Amino acid sequence: MRLLIITAYQGELKHFIKLGKKNPVLIKQADFFASGIGPVAAAYGLTRYLCQHKPDLIITGNTAGIINSKKFAVGDLVLAKTITPCARSKESFCPSIIKPIVAVPNKVIRHFQLTMPKIKTASVFCPQEISCSLSLGRRLKLAGFEVETLETYAYHHVAKKFDIPIVSFLGLTNLVGPNAHAEWKKNEAFVCQKLARVIATLISIR
Repeated sequence: MRLLIITAYQGELKHFIKLGKKNPVLIKQADFFASGIGPVAAAYGLTRYLCQHKPDLIITGNTAGIINSKKFAVGDLVLAKTITPCARSKESFCPSIIKPIVAVPNKVIRHFQLTMPKIKTASVFCPQEISCSLSLGRRLKLAGFEVETLETYAYHHVAKKFDIPIVSFLGLTNLVGPNAHAEWKKNEAFVCQKLARVIATLISIR
């Protein structure tokens, strides 16, 4: 089985590559790729990659912000369950006119006979830019969203066009709000390291 492990940028990807260097089997089995930050870069980067390569399975490992803080905390890992895009300006919120993608991670995991750790699933909101206000975060929570990240919808949309199975893991680094970037910067390294270890476990490589 040939895998593609994809992240948004090199800062996330380096943790997977570092783990791969300690696991020769992982290096042989997987390609590591950083698509670029944001939905447009993610869609373009993955499309460009898939025009040249056809992996059996795509595994995404990205960081995300927490919308529902009663359910999740910084350091948690989640699997994307429903993934909704939304085009909006910086401080406005509009329901997406595009239907959400309903991911079926457990079906993919069973099909590939992967070793699955116990991880919660989450409803993922994918805007054009990160949400930086508490009021917007509250509105997103009322709309039923639980975590926020930029690239996941783009990855799933492109993977669907190429008919390639995909599973998306998200490491939660911060709460959605005005301190999001500072919290993300503080917590990104340890969350990505945890994410890399779990994905290695998923494919039975330690």
